[in-house]
Amino acid sequence: MRRITLVLACTWLLAACGGNSSSPHCTTGQIACGQACIDTQSDPAHCGSCANACGTTAPFCQAGACVASCSPGTDMCGGACVDTQTDNLNCGNCGHACGTGETCTAGTCTGGTCTGTMCGTNCVDTQTDPLNCGSCANACGGTTPYCTGGACSATCGTGEIACGTSCVSPATDPTNCGGCGIDCGSGTCAMGVCMCATGQIKCGMGCFDPSIDPNHCGSCGNQCNPGETCTSGVCNCAAGFTSCGGGNCVDTQTDPRHCGTCGTSCGDTQMCQAGTCVCRAGLVMGAGGCIDPLSDPNACGTPAVMCGGATPRCQGGVCVAMCTGGTDPCGNACVNFNSDPLHCGDCGQVCASDEVCSNGNCRSFNATACTTCPCDTCTGGGGGACCMYPGTSAVICVDGACP
Repeated sequence: MRRITLVLACTWLLAACGGNSSSPHCTTGQIACGQACIDTQSDPAHCGSCANACGTTAPFCQAGACVASCSPGTDMCGGACVDTQTDNLNCGNCGHACGTGETCTAGTCTGGTCTGTMCGTNCVDTQTDPLNCGSCANACGGTTPYCTGGACSATCGTGEIACGTSCVSPATDPTNCGGCGIDCGSGTCAMGVCMCATGQIKCGMGCFDPSIDPNHCGSCGNQCNPGETCTSGVCNCAAGFTSCGGGNCVDTQTDPRHCGTCGTSCGDTQMCQAGTCVCRAGLVMGAGGCIDPLSDPNACGTPAVMCGGATPRCQGGVCVAMCTGGTDPCGNACVNFNSDPLHCGDCGQVCASDEVCSNGNCRSFNATACTTCPCDTCTGGGGGACCMYPGTSAVICVDGACP
């Protein structure tokens, strides 16, 4: 049995998204899913339509469709494939949202009028944007992946280079200055060299504000830990987080290793909810602790009965003669090795309280400040996918396939 250690998780959501009833007033480019306004072009939990969640084989949402990986020229922010040059919620980098009245242009939030084309809530350059080439939602691909002069093309124009599927001018492009991915921040690009703005420092080939940048906090390369923010050049625990030593900032409301207070650990069959250790989702309290009423032959179903005789096994909360439907027998319990946290990958292999069972492997998580997907910490703070905690409306950050 292989245990894979991962990092990062998001705090519990107060409520899950529902259907389109009681619609709130949403902005252009969003639709109402329950009481939430959702961009179904990029939200992995509502991809293309409300409640259409992307799965493990295609966990990311791009242009309203679930995909296995983001196309070149776009970035993965949580489970969403976005163009950080134009996305108002992820402007310049994941999680950097523009304020009211601002638009994201060339990776920078501006308060002026959009000089390009408004596609939903995003200000885009339809002359170069591979997702909106020539017009909104006209995505390039196949044999013509590049957008140059407002038309999809097999090659870039004179003086341009291909960065992903975008054609850029490395002499003047502040986000690809002198080469792909060399970001001048709010500085300018002249003849392929970044000219940093006042208050910024040059780290490598890019320009950064050391007073707020979590990757260069106070000085180049000084990266804040997950759960920390950079304030006045110093890394501190973000709001709602507690320092539990060792540079760890944790949410004691959801962290099963520090539940309620630092050092208070939940049992392997428990999770931390509102600062209290409770049975994992799907488990109930039994005589010997938390049990699964769907598979426990000694307390099968609700109300609980003891299986025996011709039907000794428990499957789906019902006493049966044999395990069927792709389940595996563990004694007289019928379980799914791919997803059962009490039998993950093999009989009796119990995932720890800070782990979930994904594809037969126990994968750990830690609490962060996220309340919804996409989650900036999942991508910018260590790499991972924004997923739903099994059986709950909570969001977790998992470095790999979602449970």
